[in-house]
Amino acid sequence: MRLVPALVLLCSYPACGFAGDGDEGDAHEHAFPPIRNTQPDGAEPNTPQQAAEAFSAPEGFEVTLFAGEPDVAQPIAMTFDDRGRLWVAECFTYTSRQFDVDHGDRVTIFEDADGDGAHDQRTVFWDRGFMLTGLEYGFGGLWVLNDGTLSFIPDENRDDVPDGEPGTEPIVMLDGFTFDAGHNVVNGLAWGPDGWLYGRHGITATSAVGAPGTPEANRTLLNCGIWRFHPTRHTFEVVATGTTNPWGLDWNEYGDAFFTNNVIGHAWHLIPGAHYRRMFGQDFNPHLYGLIDQHADHYHWDAGGDWTESRPDSAGAATADDLGGGHSHAGAMIYQGDNWPEEYRGDLYMCNTHGRRINRDRPVPHGSGYKITHQPDFAFANSPWFKGVELKSGPDGGVFLLDWTDLGECHDHDGVHRTSGRIYKITYGKPERAGETVDLASWSDADLIAAALWHSNVWHRRHAMRLILEPGTQVFRDFGEADESPLAELFYWRLGKVHGLELMRYCRLLVALADISRPSDAENPEEAYYFALGQIRRVLKEKGDGERKEAVVCTLLRDLHHTGLADSIEGASEGLFGVGGGSPSPRVRLVAASGLRRAPLSDRLPIAAALASRSEDADDHNLPLMTWYGVEPAVAAFPAEAVTFAAESKIPLLREYTARRITSELPSEPHGAALGALLERAALLTRSVSEGPRAQPAPPAATSSLTLRVGDDAVAFQQDVLTGALAALEGRRKVTPPPVWAEVQPVFAASADAEVKALANKLGVIFGDGAALEELRGVVTDRSASDAARVAAIDSLAEARDEAVAPVLIDLLKRQRGEDRNVFAAAARGLGAFESDEAAAVLLNALPRVRLEDRDALLATLVSRPSYGKKLAEALPGLGVTTLSAEHVRALRAFQDPEIDAVLDEQWGTTRATPEEKLAEIEAWKEKLAAAGEPDLGAGREAYKNVCGRCHKLYGEGGDLGPNLTGSDRRNLDYLLGNVFDPSAIVPAAWRVSTVLLADGRVLTGVVSDSNDATLTLATADATVTLPAGDVLEIEAGDASLMPEGLFKTLTETQVRDLIGYLRTQSAPR
Repeated sequence: MRLVPALVLLCSYPACGFAGDGDEGDAHEHAFPPIRNTQPDGAEPNTPQQAAEAFSAPEGFEVTLFAGEPDVAQPIAMTFDDRGRLWVAECFTYTSRQFDVDHGDRVTIFEDADGDGAHDQRTVFWDRGFMLTGLEYGFGGLWVLNDGTLSFIPDENRDDVPDGEPGTEPIVMLDGFTFDAGHNVVNGLAWGPDGWLYGRHGITATSAVGAPGTPEANRTLLNCGIWRFHPTRHTFEVVATGTTNPWGLDWNEYGDAFFTNNVIGHAWHLIPGAHYRRMFGQDFNPHLYGLIDQHADHYHWDAGGDWTESRPDSAGAATADDLGGGHSHAGAMIYQGDNWPEEYRGDLYMCNTHGRRINRDRPVPHGSGYKITHQPDFAFANSPWFKGVELKSGPDGGVFLLDWTDLGECHDHDGVHRTSGRIYKITYGKPERAGETVDLASWSDADLIAAALWHSNVWHRRHAMRLILEPGTQVFRDFGEADESPLAELFYWRLGKVHGLELMRYCRLLVALADISRPSDAENPEEAYYFALGQIRRVLKEKGDGERKEAVVCTLLRDLHHTGLADSIEGASEGLFGVGGGSPSPRVRLVAASGLRRAPLSDRLPIAAALASRSEDADDHNLPLMTWYGVEPAVAAFPAEAVTFAAESKIPLLREYTARRITSELPSEPHGAALGALLERAALLTRSVSEGPRAQPAPPAATSSLTLRVGDDAVAFQQDVLTGALAALEGRRKVTPPPVWAEVQPVFAASADAEVKALANKLGVIFGDGAALEELRGVVTDRSASDAARVAAIDSLAEARDEAVAPVLIDLLKRQRGEDRNVFAAAARGLGAFESDEAAAVLLNALPRVRLEDRDALLATLVSRPSYGKKLAEALPGLGVTTLSAEHVRALRAFQDPEIDAVLDEQWGTTRATPEEKLAEIEAWKEKLAAAGEPDLGAGREAYKNVCGRCHKLYGEGGDLGPNLTGSDRRNLDYLLGNVFDPSAIVPAAWRVSTVLLADGRVLTGVVSDSNDATLTLATADATVTLPAGDVLEIEAGDASLMPEGLFKTLTETQVRDLIGYLRTQSAPR
């Protein structure tokens, strides 16, 4: 008998749901809500069979129809049971914005009893779902992501009817998943090789996750990332954070996980404890300082990156079709079945939404992890209706592919075609009868163990592994009894013959069993830990394939870290990190860095020091940041010890980030002392290089290890320490320096390295150092200095509110000498820090004469203060309405000044319209554009730079404040015009505009990208500014997008035609 999860055993439950409109008839009385399409009338897909026949795939492959409407519709997720039957989540509640309460979702089972590749039996298992976005089978029932929860639907007797009385709700294991995300929702469930249940989450809203009844303060916050849940202990934890909207996850034969994502990168190696690049917003830990980028070395669209090999020659620029189809991806499968040819095994397959195809990439070992390279796209649907969402290999090695089947961009702005959906099967050769029906749940324990260790098809290995881990198996009950356990008996018989992957799978099974049996058996975890560690050491001594041996060691070490099996074992950290931290293999060192987060805080600095001692890892894709993520809390907790860690580190990033983390805690006394010690070490290194060995005894901070570093690159160390300290203090003013500053500042000021001098001067300004202020004032007017140095000096002095620089900046703009041209924008921005009638007059006078690229800086200052804004409004009739952008108009209206508003109403018009007015305007522009003739793409590109390029990137050009447009569905005119006329229709919290009132009288509008006790960072269309928290009087959060309405008001119809034409191109015009 298979047992259900522990929570179920504690409940006297009637279970949930019922079989709905299955082929056998309804098991209970329940009416499933009517299914309605919102796709415009007249838009209908081809038939399911025609869709299957339209596919093109490599020679020898067959794409056949397994199921289609009306038997299946809106398939969003799938899984297999132990009989090889396909369970499908049908999500009818999805809409373009929020889920539709008038619809319902359901789970349907499809069976191919005769093995001909098409289903011949359909059963509705449960049809009371809402916002159903994931499902997985095991441990006595079905797990579902439903209605903002992770829930369990028991079916212990496997009769395809939820156990208990009909109508009872599923058993909620976790709740708190957000309802505020339209499409970046919690999604996807899959059993990991460690026995945990994995899921994914998108970026647009934050969930507060916990077991039902968990107090808010004890819940785990989560937005974009990967999470997991233990099926018997009910432990929830975040595995990694970041990206945009991960919608696919799978593991290779070594247990390394990979997931797919959208917009900012499509393929990532899942490293436990990692923090990945985010599309927007800030990680919950403000002290990460750096994020890991995708592991693919390319994009599936022309992002203007380094992946240039696939771009055509002079015959024409590459298109998204050439590169992979676009930025939207769903599903992930690393093929490890036994039907496709060997050349396809181990590659990563994903659905490309815009490209209507299946992409194929290849994870290749590289450095500490993987580089994911592009392979020829695997299959093409050749239909605009194809919306692939998931693909999985089945019991016969064939691959099942879910097709949502709908038109439009991935967010369904044009309506949802709910009555369609397809499931295809992709096999090499025509589908053949599979023979007897598979039912692994009926296999003996010995057969399950053999399948888990040696079966050639990953489907059998994974199902056998999960069945062994379920508490009902004899293997589970006998675990730890070495003389009686079939697992132990089988292994010891073959001990001399088990190597490589077999040994790895055995040890993984052992570790997972020990982990899942906790806390019922206190001895097993320790026994399993020491056995697995012994096998790791044994493997390291063996001769043979170095790469495979390395992968086995990585896998076993990762399991011991990641399960937390060693967390409560005394001395475990020393044993694990003794193997991993000092390994000559960067892959093994990555496992050690990943596990660092589980080590006791007091152990982390010594462990991290071993990882930081290898200069060859400085440019590794993962190791510097993973080491930092693990050691960062220890740096804050033990600042004195962290000084030595930084001084001895051979990885610049770790030196810089350590200095930054220590400085961020000022004015804490221990951290101030630690910063002083770091600065003194840097200064002493300078003296050692310039003066030779010191004759007098070194001060306490200069330990014996310092003497050993005399031959190292002292300047680089100084740059790292100063850069880190300066970054921590950005936006702060008049910070009390450590006492040693007066001694070390002259040393840095006398440095022969210009960057060291500049960094020290900037730091001195923040510390209120008069000499540093005077030095920077001189740089501002020194026309022999570089433009970059002068701009940096202006920025530092303005940030410090140095009143003496204001007349200098006014003079620069008043005279407008040619040699000052490249500092005009910085001077204009700097004047924003000072209230001055003369400054406003000079800015207005300079406005018609400065270069176009400088004008935004002048306008940004003029719209930052009510007094300046009033003068600008008075001058607007003479300047002309096209002087202002929509962003400037919004900033001026934020003053709520009737006189300013009256001028804007007359010159610009109103900026808010009703939804009906917006729709009417969209239709009117569609008619205008249809009659406007061919666009001038060169002129369109110029319009793009002026109107869109400050915030958005296209073909590698533009800003990063808003989404990258290159991979979006820009061919869709409704999509483009909808975003222009109603940009706030769907806007994540991270892109909503706030109005910030400052103590100096300024009113700034923008997105709050970061905030803490010391500073607030505001991103605007023109710049990103960091402000002292003490300067902020009020923040008014809005619900509008950073992208304002009214973008077309400054353009002629011809310019709009050219802009839209340029935006709709699929390759960069030449």
